[in-house]
Amino acid sequence: MKMTRLWPFASLAFSLWASSSTLAEQTVGALSLGRRIESELEAIVRKAAPTTVAVAEGGSGVIISPDGLVLTNFHVAGQRSPCEVGVPGGRKYSARLIGTDPQGDLCLLKLDVLPQDLPLPCAEFGNSDLLEAGHWVLAMGNPFKTAQTTYEPSVTLGVVGGLHRYNAQGGTVYGNCIQHDAAINPGNSGGPLFDMAGRLVGINGKIEVRRGRVNSGIGYAIPINQIKICLENLKQGKKIQHGWTGIMDASDEPGRQGVNLSKIAPGSPADAAGLKLDDIVIKVNDRPVRELADLMNAIWPHLVGHTVQLGIVRAGTPRTIAVKLGTAPQSTSH
Repeated sequence: MKMTRLWPFASLAFSLWASSSTLAEQTVGALSLGRRIESELEAIVRKAAPTTVAVAEGGSGVIISPDGLVLTNFHVAGQRSPCEVGVPGGRKYSARLIGTDPQGDLCLLKLDVLPQDLPLPCAEFGNSDLLEAGHWVLAMGNPFKTAQTTYEPSVTLGVVGGLHRYNAQGGTVYGNCIQHDAAINPGNSGGPLFDMAGRLVGINGKIEVRRGRVNSGIGYAIPINQIKICLENLKQGKKIQHGWTGIMDASDEPGRQGVNLSKIAPGSPADAAGLKLDDIVIKVNDRPVRELADLMNAIWPHLVGHTVQLGIVRAGTPRTIAVKLGTAPQSTSH
C-alpha cells in the first residue's frame, strides 16, 4: 500500500465491508485492514522517531545530518548556547548554536558527538509543496517533558487542515505555514512534522490556544521547502534576514484579482523600484496574488538582497517591476 496518504483507508474499509457477504467476512476484513494500517504506521515511526530529539530541557528538535546538525525553533534554543540535547535511547550531548533565524523562529544546532557514536540517524527531507489539505501527518517531540528520561519521542497523528497560512505574532512570522491538527503542546516546539513516508515536511512551532497553553486543535509548522532556502546560510553561521519591499499597506476585494497598494514607505525598495499607490499586484515571480495573505506569503521566504519580480496592473496596463529586497525597519512586515 502506498503510504503518501491515509485518507483512503476509510473508503477501503467500507469497500471491504460492502463486498463481504457475511458478518464473519466483514469482521475478518476489518481486522485485516486494521492490522495493515497499524503495521504501516509502526514502520513510519521506526524510521522517523530515532531522528527526533529533546532540546534544552523542554523543547524538541530533529537531526538532519549524520554528524549531528539539529533543526529546532529559535524560541527553544536560539538564545541558549551551549544547551543539552537528548537523543532516543537516553544519550545526552552538548550542542552549540550555529545559525539563527529569529524572525522565522528557526535555529540550527551542532551536537558535540563522540566519534564512536557516529553516524547519527537523520531525517529524510520531504517535499512540503506536495502536501494537500486532508493529507495525514505525524508530529513527534517532547510535549510537557514526556520524553525527558529516555528521550523516546511522543507521537501524534493528524491531518493537514490548510496550507499557506500566515501567522505573525510576538515578533515572529510563520509565512506559508502548514496548519494541522496532530496534537502538539508546550514541549513540541521545534519538533518534526513527518509525512506518511516518514519524510520531514515541517518544523512545529506554534499552536492556537484557548483557556491556557493547551492545543485547541490547530497547530502550525514551518514548511521544509521554505527552510531549505536558508539552510545553507544557517550552516555557515549566519543570522537570517528576511527581505522587505516597503509595501506598508494594501487591500484586497472579493472577486478582484490582486491587491491594491495603499501605502509605500518612502525610500524603500518598492519605492526605489518605481511602484506607485493604486498599483495592483497580481503575482510575485510566478506565484499568483489573489489576496493580501498571498502577497505576504510570497515575499516572506526571500532574503535580504534577493530580487523578486512583481507582476502589477497600473491604470489597466500589465507590467513587471523588479524589486531588490532590503532590510526591514522595526515593526514593518512586507
